Amino acid sequence: MIRGLTQVTWERVDVCFHKSWLRYNAHNNIQVRIHPVNSDGEDVIYHMIDNFLV
Repeated sequence: MIRGLTQVTWERVDVCFHKSWLRYNAHNNIQVRIHPVNSDGEDVIYHMIDNFLV
C-alpha cells in the first residue's frame, strides 16, 4: 500500500476555515470527528470524493 501511495501524484490544496469557530484546528475539522463540532470540514470531504480519480 505504501508503495502505491508513493507513486500517486499529490496536489496541495489550501483550505480556509476563516468563518469556523474552530478555524485554528483545521485538521480536526477536515476529519469531522464529532459531527456538530467539526461539520465545517464536510465540504472538504465531499470535494475530495467528487474529484477523486481512480
